[in-house]
Order: sequence, then C-alpha cells, then structure tokens
Amino acid sequence: LTLFGVTIMMFGQEPRLAALVFLPLPILVIMAFRYAKVSKKNWKEVREASGDLNALLVENIQGNRLIHSFSLEEREKKRFRDIGEILKKKSLKAMYRWSIQGPSASFTSSLGILAVVGMGAYLLQTDSSFTTGQFFAFLLYANMFYEPVRQLVSINNLISAGKASGERVFEVLDTPIDIKDPVTCMKFPTSNQTISFEKVSFSYNQRSKLVDDLTFTIPHGSTTALVGPTGAGKSTIANLVLRYYDVTEGAVTVGGIDVRKLGLAKLRGNVGFVSQDPFLFDASIRENLLLASPASEEYEIMNALKAASAQDFVTNLPKGIDTHIGERGIRLSMGEKQRITLARAILKSSPIMILDEATSSVDVETERSIQVALSKFVKNHTTLIIAHRLSTIREADQIIFLENGKIIEQGNHETLLKKSGKYSSFCSYQLNVVGN
Repeated sequence: LTLFGVTIMMFGQEPRLAALVFLPLPILVIMAFRYAKVSKKNWKEVREASGDLNALLVENIQGNRLIHSFSLEEREKKRFRDIGEILKKKSLKAMYRWSIQGPSASFTSSLGILAVVGMGAYLLQTDSSFTTGQFFAFLLYANMFYEPVRQLVSINNLISAGKASGERVFEVLDTPIDIKDPVTCMKFPTSNQTISFEKVSFSYNQRSKLVDDLTFTIPHGSTTALVGPTGAGKSTIANLVLRYYDVTEGAVTVGGIDVRKLGLAKLRGNVGFVSQDPFLFDASIRENLLLASPASEEYEIMNALKAASAQDFVTNLPKGIDTHIGERGIRLSMGEKQRITLARAILKSSPIMILDEATSSVDVETERSIQVALSKFVKNHTTLIIAHRLSTIREADQIIFLENGKIIEQGNHETLLKKSGKYSSFCSYQLNVVGN
C-alpha cells in the first residue's frame, strides 16, 4: 500500500525522477530470487546437519550403557565434534549469505537515490518550475519507496529459511499412504472372528516372498501359535492381519470378510496387539493403560495388571499405578514393559488377540503365571501367538511351523511330536537346552 501511494505521488510531481527511482528494481528482484535460491540451499544444509547432531545426541543418551561398556567415549566425542564442526561451517555460511543480502539491497537502492540526486540537481539548474522544496520532497518519497522494498528482500530471506525447515517436515507429511480405507467399508463381524489365510503371498517391492502361498484358518475362539526360525514370516502374518501391509496375492479374511474391505480403525480397534518391542508413552502407568479403554474402572485396571503378572511390581512403585515411567517407559525393565503392554491389551478386551513374543523378556516363573491367567482370558477370543518358548505354545489349539515363509507342519502339540519332524526337533532342542 505504501509502495502504491508513494509511486502515485512521485509520478504526479516529476515523472522523470520517478522513472529513475524504478531503475534499480530489476536488479533488486533478480538479487532477491538469486539469494532466495542460494539461501534455501544453505539453510537446508544447516537443518540436515542439526538433525544429524540431534540424532547422535539421542542415540548416545539411549545407548550410554553400551558406550561405557565398550569404552567408546572418545569415539563418540569425536563423532560429536565432527558433526558439530560441520554444523558450525554450514551455519556460518548461511549467516554470511543472510548478512550480505540486506547491505546489498541497501547499496543497490542507494544507486537509485544517487541517480535522483544527480537528476534533481540538473533539473534545479535547467528547469525553473522545479523547486528545491520539490527536490527534497522527492528524496523523501524515494526513501519511503525503497524502505518497504528492502523489507521485502529481508522477508524473502526469512521465507527461504522457513522453506528449508518446512521441506523436511513435508517430506514426512507428504509420504504416500499405501494402506487406505476402502471406498465403502463393510461392518466388522461381531459374532464370528474366524481368521483365514487363503493362498496368501507377500513381498516388498516384488522382491523375494516373505510368505508364500499360505492357507490356514484360526477358528473363532481358538488359539493358534506360529513357530519357526527367525525370518520365517511369523511377524509378517500378524502385520497382514492388522493390514499394516496388504497381501501381494490371495486374501486375509475375518469372519469371511476380506480385511481390505474393512475400515482400518474398526479392524485395528477390534484387535489387541502386543509386539515384541513394547512401546509406552511418557506418562503414568494408569494413563498408558487407559489408552486401550478410557472408560475402565479401577478394579478392571487392577484385574488386567493381575492377569499380566504386573500387579505386584506396580503396587511397589513410589506412586503405584500413577507412577510416571518416562519416555518409552525407560524407568521400567524390558520384562516390566512387556507386562504393562500385555495388561493394556487385556484391558482392551478385543475379540482378536495377537501376541508377538509378548513374554519373551520375562522369567519362566512369571511367564507360567501369565499363561495361567491368559488361558482363561483368551477362551472367547480368537488368538494368534508368536513365540519361541515351548511353554508358551504347547497349549495352543493349533501350532503352525513356518520356514522361509511356508507352512512346513501344522497340528496340535501331541500330533506334531508324533511326526518327528521340524517341530519335534524344535521341542527336543529346547528341552536339551533347558536340561543342560
């Protein structure tokens, strides 16, 4: 608005001088775009270096015991100094570009003022109608014109720095969503939660198949255990049920409905999932548990903790169930975190339960008490268990032994032992290890 008003005033008084004021504008525009391009690149490099330094700090804080145990302090100090030096150089470079842009714009605009002074002096000598008062008024108008121009150039630099930061955010926000809700969502089956895999295959980006031509059924209200070596495809099966991935071939159904036809929120809301890497929020135990069922009463929370063999250690904490457990539950041991996440799944009481190595970090005695409580809890739930311990899987209604993404053996514990196959060897190995 200021630019528009001042321009009218200048052309109204003396068009020849007004034209001279506009002479530096193309240079200022080119300069602004040029600086913006370079500045954006510089600030992007600063943000990347800053991100690397922050990532190193988080890594060192989380892995401080490992660093001390392997005497890696000097190595990590050097890494910190090296990345810090890169950040310093990138920051100085960006600040240098920033610092010269303002003076450059001021110098360029002063050339316009200088041209006005020269032309004004000439007009005072040659044009009797042009007065000294008009000359000084015009100089004032010229300065009023260039001030917002210089501010716009400075703002352009700020925008470039903001764009550099924004790009890193939008890289995450603009990541394409591979798994989407169907156009028309079918209702989640309430009376039958039988899970079926029908000739299911899955691979990442057309690479080797993680699971290949799987066909099996987990009847409603029954428990199926998946067993096999690392990389056999056990966790992939759990992820396919939850639709964290979509099958490459075949179909996964719940109650006869393809999971791809169910709304993601409804599907996952009806599955209680406990992963081998338990995640807890930076909050109290109560708040973490209530994420599963916000309306739960105190007695329901305590029953869930008891079923997960977590009640004793929770009640011994300074504030009991209201104890703050820190980021990712850092104030708890791995076994304690697993029991809290298991209690959370029990409190949710979903019709489908998926337990992926849910008790891998607890001792045998604790696991036994958890198994007794879980055996009562899962009676009316369709349950999928992934485990390596024989004690966890032997009571399952159905055991599936996987290898290289394929079903090798299938049946209950006694039936598979009689086959003297892969599962039998797996059991013998575990018994020998325990015996030794």
